Amino acid sequence: MKIFIYPTYDPKRDKSGNLYIDYFRKAFEASGQFEVCNSFPRSETLGLLLNLRARVFVLHWVDLIPSKPLGFLQVLFFKAGVLAARLRGAEIVWVLHNKNAHDDKSSRPARLMDWMARRADAVLTHSEEGCRFFRTRYPDLKIPCIYIPHPVYDSRIVKAGHDAFDWDYIVWGTVTARKRVLEFVRFVASCKELEDKKILICGRCRDTALDNSIRQALPSNVVYENRFLTDAELEDRISRSRTILFTYEPGSVLSSGALIYSLNFLRPIIGPRVGSFMDMEGIVSCYDTFEDIPSLDCPTGFRENIEEYLSTQSWENFPVRFAREFLSGISE
Repeated sequence: MKIFIYPTYDPKRDKSGNLYIDYFRKAFEASGQFEVCNSFPRSETLGLLLNLRARVFVLHWVDLIPSKPLGFLQVLFFKAGVLAARLRGAEIVWVLHNKNAHDDKSSRPARLMDWMARRADAVLTHSEEGCRFFRTRYPDLKIPCIYIPHPVYDSRIVKAGHDAFDWDYIVWGTVTARKRVLEFVRFVASCKELEDKKILICGRCRDTALDNSIRQALPSNVVYENRFLTDAELEDRISRSRTILFTYEPGSVLSSGALIYSLNFLRPIIGPRVGSFMDMEGIVSCYDTFEDIPSLDCPTGFRENIEEYLSTQSWENFPVRFAREFLSGISE
């Protein structure tokens, strides 16, 4: 079966370190059941119109399209491609990653998501909250909404290689407003329970104003490393940290590739009570507010639960589950 995946993956363009789409595409290519249509991989949303021979269209991150360069044209190409695919009898699968756009606060992302919901034949999400969100937001739509946990990028266990930890908490990844790093730093500065904890924040921040605000708010027990880290550097810093902490804004996030990447280190993980963080209650300790963080304990057996997740949620199995869940759903 021919399948088109938007956005297409092009290594010359996709240098952010987020390899989700690359793994997604390769999993379907290797499955033997699907043929991935990937003509003109650098064509952005125009790619839908250039790959109309596909039988299934899988569309990711619809909420980000209005914010792309020439966003107005990108939206027009996207809508034209979806409508053309439907006219040719193709099935449309919308992958719902976010409840809304992380950084675009205008109404454009929500309008396009609403438009997409009424043209999709099925919705795929990596969190149970994604299905609840979809059913609540679109109660009149009866299309299948399918939950499949986010596959792991690697099943290996990264061992520390040393006996002591340099950091009690590590917050890693690209630093943007939605990560609430500034809010967390300000909280640490006023929290007596954390004043003796060593905290590392590492990742690239391209927002100069946000970077300056974080630096001005830093207490003495927090180290802030604003730069892109290689995979080896990131592994080193995580392996030297006792606990991995996510400070995401809960209003938009449903699933997190960074959470999945973190599993390989067998570390305690703390995150907001939302989306896939909440789904992994046997692995992740969830907070409602930052005030909860100092008193959180690891879930019992969390290491065994992580190892089970790593062994069962592989990209190799993902197309099989996709075909079983999605194809049976649209045939009803």
